[in-house]
Amino acid sequence: MLGCLFLFSSPAHAVTVTLGVYKFFTGRLVLQVGSPTGSVDTVSFQVPAGQVGDNTPLQATSQPVRVSVAAQSSLWAEFLGGVTVTLTANSSTPLSNNTYTIPFTEIGWTSSDSDIPSGRFDGSANQVLLTFTGSKQVYVDQTFYYANSQVVAPGTYTGTVTYTATMQ
Repeated sequence: MLGCLFLFSSPAHAVTVTLGVYKFFTGRLVLQVGSPTGSVDTVSFQVPAGQVGDNTPLQATSQPVRVSVAAQSSLWAEFLGGVTVTLTANSSTPLSNNTYTIPFTEIGWTSSDSDIPSGRFDGSANQVLLTFTGSKQVYVDQTFYYANSQVVAPGTYTGTVTYTATMQ
């Protein structure tokens, strides 16, 4: 039996990272991707030999990944019209086994609710996943799937998707 294992991990060692600090004009922005244990969450897929490239989506064999964005806008920023928070994903570097690659466009997710909609990575460096204004916290658990639309060489493919939150 021939199988493939695909892995990709979340950035920042999957811990809560404060991306902004208290400022008179902006406020505070916190992004958490994965569990707050300090380790990198790994998403993996097992592709049975008889199903390689047959367009049957395959659920990840790992746990869902928590994605949380919390923004606290300052009163001054609210007075001036508020701030805009944007969550993006960089999936531009494909999964690789050091010989062959698989584009991240083969990876999608189902969200636990509509705060961050279900979707698929588009392979770009700046895919917008969410935009909102003002103070708010949103979080979802993303369950990943592999589209399985390509016949690929066997092996373990690894890669990283980087999530970034900005506040303006």
